Amino acid sequence: MLSWLIGEKARDWTFYREVSEDYPNASVYVDENDVVKVIRVSDIGEYWGVGTVILEWGKRPKLTPKFVKMEHYVVIPTSIEEVYVALVRKGRMRGVASYEPDFGGGFAIYECERCEEKQRAHFEVFSAESSAPPDEVVKRHLRIAEG
Repeated sequence: MLSWLIGEKARDWTFYREVSEDYPNASVYVDENDVVKVIRVSDIGEYWGVGTVILEWGKRPKLTPKFVKMEHYVVIPTSIEEVYVALVRKGRMRGVASYEPDFGGGFAIYECERCEEKQRAHFEVFSAESSAPPDEVVKRHLRIAEG
């Protein structure tokens, strides 16, 4: 059971990787105070559907993904619409986004088998995306995806 993590201050990537090692797919979402609010785990490999670990940002109070691990995919979170659109178009990735009515956040998704280092690198870019121009954020993500 991972429910003991709900309400705790968020921890680092390595910690979440270790506590979710029994699950091929897992995610952790935090609120604006960096407190864990949602943890999802699944052994279903699809990126979207009943067993997904991806939450629609617009469906809940503002939660931010802190950790996502998917066995067959890499998930790129972004809160910037320009970044999301560019990744889905230029990067030939699939996407899931929320508009209510404005852009509330999205995920660009691409296939990759057990690509934790790429996933982690994308989250590092995501955590600093507000401090860089959108075109630079897109370039960084594409370099990681192609590398």
